[in-house]
Amino acid sequence: MAYTNQADGSGKLDIGGESWPVSYQVLSEDESDGAKTVHIELSAPRDWLLERGFRSEAKLVRENGAAIEIRSPATISTGDPLAIRLRSEATHIASEDEAFQQFPELTQ
Repeated sequence: MAYTNQADGSGKLDIGGESWPVSYQVLSEDESDGAKTVHIELSAPRDWLLERGFRSEAKLVRENGAAIEIRSPATISTGDPLAIRLRSEATHIASEDEAFQQFPELTQ
């Protein structure tokens, strides 16, 4: 998929009340009505996630302090790939300016 805007960020992944530093990507697509669809993705080692009690969702605290739920497509186990891709739900945003306000990483 081709994204119109991509940016990297640093934050903390909160799993069961404990936090660890992670890097993530903010990805946006233009919609035909001038709006944007934005979501966040990150990749983490399967065993690292399992050791910390992750099963399918956690909270990502972004570099601006905003928190967002991040999920794997299914509950993970030792039979899954070594790298697990986690993703937030897509957010539909009415304008580019609003997208930049909600996701300041995109302006960097």
